[in-house]
Amino acid sequence: SKYCYFQNMFLRLLVFISFSFFAQGQMKSADILMKSIKKHDPKQHWKKLKVDLDMSIIRDKTADRFFRVGLNLPQNSFFYEVKNDSLHFFQGFKDDKFEATLNGKSPLSESEIKKYDLTKNRTQYLKEVYEYLLLLPMRLENDLHLLNPEFTEEVFNQKTCYKLTIQYLPTEENETWYFFIDKETFVLQGYQFFIKDKRANGEYIFLEDYTIIKGILMPKTKRWYWNKDDSFFRKDTIIKSF
Repeated sequence: SKYCYFQNMFLRLLVFISFSFFAQGQMKSADILMKSIKKHDPKQHWKKLKVDLDMSIIRDKTADRFFRVGLNLPQNSFFYEVKNDSLHFFQGFKDDKFEATLNGKSPLSESEIKKYDLTKNRTQYLKEVYEYLLLLPMRLENDLHLLNPEFTEEVFNQKTCYKLTIQYLPTEENETWYFFIDKETFVLQGYQFFIKDKRANGEYIFLEDYTIIKGILMPKTKRWYWNKDDSFFRKDTIIKSF
């Protein structure tokens, strides 16, 4: 009968809706993160990445900075290079061996090292920062044990996003990071971090102008803002990749 038919249809619909709510309720932050990683790097290129990037940093009341960054993950190599008409300095690691030159010269004097901050510690810091930021969200595979399994939703850069939380250890300055993943596309829209004083200390970053670099979906532009007053203070741009 028609009554039985509609009753069966209603029951099927009810089961489907119940299953959908159940599935959504069971979804965890790790599921969202892995969907985002698959969106950005569907063929898992990042661990084999070899790329050089010409980049710029533009800040208010500070001279624009143009530089080149090189990543070679299979060899654990990295370099940071600034070259203009009057200055050329290079610092990096090749097969874990540190190297620094100034206008083609090495070794350097203490005053030269200090003036341009061409130290091993500074180079290690640059390596860690650029490997981390350039390889998000893939890099977070290494931090799954620190990922809060629960997530929330929030509008970030005018898009509805899943908000994931990673609490880094106190030995790493007790940093709390939030990652905003577009709810529709699973593209990483940006991130925000707080250090110690959560009321003032930290920044948030909008990611824009996505393009494919070495098979990976990467943002060409990062816009940085202070947490304390929401003021814009910096723009990073990938000018060229090769």
